[in-house]
Amino acid sequence: MRHAPPASAASADFRPFPQADVIHQDSRENGPGPQRGPGTIPGNRLEQKKQEKVAAIFKAAQDLFLAQGYHAATVDQIAHLAGVSVGSVYVYFKSKERLCLALLDKALEAQERYLLEAIDPAEDPITTLRRLGRAYLRFFLDHPRFFRLLMFLEHGGIDHGSSDNGGSDHGRSDNGGSDHGTRGVEISLETYDRRTERLLQVLSSQIIEGIHRGIFREVDPARAARFLWGSWTGVIGLTNHTGPTGVRIEDLPRTLELGADMVLGGLLRCADRGD
Repeated sequence: MRHAPPASAASADFRPFPQADVIHQDSRENGPGPQRGPGTIPGNRLEQKKQEKVAAIFKAAQDLFLAQGYHAATVDQIAHLAGVSVGSVYVYFKSKERLCLALLDKALEAQERYLLEAIDPAEDPITTLRRLGRAYLRFFLDHPRFFRLLMFLEHGGIDHGSSDNGGSDHGRSDNGGSDHGTRGVEISLETYDRRTERLLQVLSSQIIEGIHRGIFREVDPARAARFLWGSWTGVIGLTNHTGPTGVRIEDLPRTLELGADMVLGGLLRCADRGD
């Protein structure tokens, strides 16, 4: 596993994960950079320039939302950090709300892709559940800020404040009036819940399959899936803690494997557990 130097100091809303913020600081979270060559035509250069701006806006918004909170970050700040005009942010995303939604959608899509790609129908349920846990870990290691954004959403961190357009956001909104940010957060939560429920159903289906095969004992599959999901998320989240409860990033694989042994061992039928 690759290691990186410690991240910067903690922000007011959410302290950065030690090291995690600078792991894989390439273009994966904010889209690939443009590929230039001698055969590039003007139309392609224009599209590349657009993609560069969109990627810069995504990265700036991500940094500011995590450092300051959604409501404290302004479009002016995002544009300044991205090195683009305020007008460009509105051209591509219409409002800060829509920019936040687009960023969250990227994070949700990446999380879902990692887990779904880990499923092999030829594998048994125990192996598949272990593969899913490892895929979730890879998602965090490859996209630590996406993980933090989703944790922000789940715990209400993005909806911290009462107004989107305080300060220098010029009062712009999707509907031509004052944008208070609640609608976008509600939509984000609905999208997050829907996609997370889909992933929980994937876990539940593996547990049901294990029960049908006589590998797992009779349990409530939905409750077992929620516990498994919560254990993965909780342990990974401990990389943000210091002191006795903290988990170092380099210890995550072993810690998650130990947790998998405990959870899956508890699911096994008594004879398989050696009881």
